[in-house]
Amino acid sequence: MMGEFISIFLEKNGDSISNREDGKYEGCKSKGFILKVADDGIGIPESINLEDLNSLGIQLVTTLIDQLDGKLELKRNQGLEFTIKFTVTKK
Repeated sequence: MMGEFISIFLEKNGDSISNREDGKYEGCKSKGFILKVADDGIGIPESINLEDLNSLGIQLVTTLIDQLDGKLELKRNQGLEFTIKFTVTKK
């Protein structure tokens, strides 16, 4: 039966020293993260543009990605999988 599986995965992608060109975060430690959320439901058809949806859930996801200055990857086969890549910088 479809729609019974939900997976949430968070991976730390190592430490690095930031040397951005503008010097804003020069010498700061950064940690990259990958967050994956997947289910085996009906998914979202390819014809639907996520940016045009009035869904509260999608709005929350895109707002989070904007706040984290992250990147979103979306897989729409055999359910739905969101992969969000972001970096946390510490002075």
